[in-house]
Amino acid sequence: MKIALVTDSTSVLTDQEVKNNDINVVPIPVIVGDKEYSEGVNITSTQLFEMERQGAAFPKTSQPSMGQMIELCSYYRYHFVQWYLRLLSKYGKYGT
Repeated sequence: MKIALVTDSTSVLTDQEVKNNDINVVPIPVIVGDKEYSEGVNITSTQLFEMERQGAAFPKTSQPSMGQMIELCSYYRYHFVQWYLRLLSKYGKYGT
């Protein structure tokens, strides 16, 4: 039986933890002003803090899109994964 582990980038796992446990991390959207980024893909926390230090608007976040999650589930189904486990953030609010 194939099992997939899935979380979003709010889980704050290290690259080593992700690699060692074969975890799929779905990036959350981070919106600064009128520009949208994907956490860990095209913006890092260091870049985000630097933007804020330079006077950028306070960032907003959102949950991964339903489309992203459906695409991921379809990928797993195609690759014969019977179960996938969603690892949740320790902060307590989840939308996916």
